Amino acid sequence: MKISLKKCNFGFEELEALGHVVSGLSFGIDKNKVAAVLLKPIPQSKKELMSFLGFSSYSRQHLKDFTILPKSLYRICDQQNVFEMTQERIKAYEKIRKALTEANLLLMPDWNIPFKLYIDACGDGLGAALHQVQIIDDKPTEGPVCYISRQIKPTEARYGASQMECLCLVGTSQHSDNPAYVPLEAEPQITIEGINITDIGTEFFEEIREYYKQDNNCHILTSLIDKDCKDTSLVNALDEIWKNSYCEGRFHLFDGVIYHRTKHSCVMTLCSRLIINTIIHEFHHSIDSGQLSEARTPEKVKNCAWWPSWRKETIEYFHTCDRCQRANRSTGKKFGLMIHIQEPKSPWKVVHMDWVTALPPSGDKS
Repeated sequence: MKISLKKCNFGFEELEALGHVVSGLSFGIDKNKVAAVLLKPIPQSKKELMSFLGFSSYSRQHLKDFTILPKSLYRICDQQNVFEMTQERIKAYEKIRKALTEANLLLMPDWNIPFKLYIDACGDGLGAALHQVQIIDDKPTEGPVCYISRQIKPTEARYGASQMECLCLVGTSQHSDNPAYVPLEAEPQITIEGINITDIGTEFFEEIREYYKQDNNCHILTSLIDKDCKDTSLVNALDEIWKNSYCEGRFHLFDGVIYHRTKHSCVMTLCSRLIINTIIHEFHHSIDSGQLSEARTPEKVKNCAWWPSWRKETIEYFHTCDRCQRANRSTGKKFGLMIHIQEPKSPWKVVHMDWVTALPPSGDKS
């Protein structure tokens, strides 16, 4: 390795590097870089605005709730939108400039001390602050290590409060590279609707492991994968579908649970009829699922679990669902005819109806 003495500094308590001022305890934004940006007038073109947003985004780990601030400015950077600095966008621009001047100094992380993660989720975005308590001037002082924020996707905007908080917790923990999550980085990321399945309670996985011991195929697979066994007699003892998937290298063992790999997903393998029926019911018949169609119900199951006849059983469940058959076009009345609504016999019954408006006038009986 070669070192250029002109680019080296020795004996300094702090240094300027890559737009930051770095010291032994903390690092912050280079105020000279910030001053150069603040001296510039309000952007008059998309190129100038993108240059400003690029600099501010480079320093986003110093800015709390950064993603929410430039939300309106990013919209006019699109080629399809006309560049126009409205009062709302000018206010957003001024807020970012103020945030740059008031950016916090960040502590240098100490990996031997526990971290504190503060999260906040709302309809505008997800935000988090990674803090740590360190000894500064012989006093325990809590300060930020970095700030994390991002906008939510259109599909995530429909999440409930608990799902949104869980999404924020999982996403920010992975982004901050918390040591507790480091061992999981080499493993496949199994998710259900954006929520990491590794965060589900251990009782569920313990139940799956117990069912593996009772099923012949899963018991053999566990022995083959865990011990890297090459015994062909054990492989031939598997059922045909299980054998083909094993020979194709689709099975993976993690923490005693077998996962089935495909091109775009890696989901847990099930053998218990009780758990299989519960999963199909939750993805189709439960109130939260909203009676998904014949095409979407298997798609939901596909992203959650695998067993040899998962698609066939899911479609059969759909065709035997009484509620779906009553509301199905092929079994109902012709389109345009009104259907009498069956009166509920008890509270909290689901009622299907179509709202009809703008009926033609019929004299006094309109």
